[in-house]
Order: sequence, then C-alpha cells, then structure tokens
Amino acid sequence: MKERVLVIDDDEGVRLTIQYILSMAGHDVRSVCDGEQGIGAFRSFAPDVVITDLIMPGQQGIEIIAAFKKERPEIKIIAMSGGARPGPGNILQSARAAGADDILAKPFEMNLLTDVVRGVLQPRVPSADVLRRSVNP
Repeated sequence: MKERVLVIDDDEGVRLTIQYILSMAGHDVRSVCDGEQGIGAFRSFAPDVVITDLIMPGQQGIEIIAAFKKERPEIKIIAMSGGARPGPGNILQSARAAGADDILAKPFEMNLLTDVVRGVLQPRVPSADVLRRSVNP
C-alpha cells in the first residue's frame, strides 16, 4: 500500500522537488502552497505523513502542526525550515514541542528526506536489550 504524503510549502521549487522525489520513492504525494490549502487537503486526502514548511505567508507551520495533531493525534508530521538557527527560540525545536515527529533544516539532501519519511512511518521497536530488561527485571 502506498503511503499518502501531504507537502505544504510556499516555495514552488521546493514543493515540486519533494513531490517528485517522494513519488519516485513510491509514495502517493499531494502538495499545496499554504496552510489554508493544507487544511483542506489534510481532510480530503487523509495523509499518513505531512511535511510542512514552518515559515509561510498566512498560517504558519507551527499552527498547522498543532491543528493537525489535535484533529488526528496519530498523524506523522515532519517540519522543515530554512530559518533554523541554533539556540533558544530555534523554530525547528518549537515545531517538535508543537508535536512534529521529526524535523529537517533546509537545505537538505533528498536521500535524507526519504530516510526521515521512512523513519516516521516505521513503528518504533524496542531494542533486544530493552526487551530483555523488561522481561528479566
């Protein structure tokens, strides 16, 4: 089954590149240019993963993350931004606090994108050591 991925980014070049790369990786991808369109696509397309830019005109990515997680807590969200800077107030860390499952600082390598998408889709399995400790206290 193809996983459905929704991409929200106001930069057309970034949006179309991500759509192309993830489509070539076997995903069913839809992309939109802003948060308002993102909300409509989120409800009609029912994605498994949302990839959203954080700094956009109108509704910001942090607001989108919070709204989507409230509506569907199980949704996997990847936040991305070119405006990330180290230290307090880092927008990508704020996205994590808002509920993003993973983050990407732009620019990023496209193979990293596919790895991150794969990572949020795979259920986390405890390591053998953790399993042994829980069985043999």
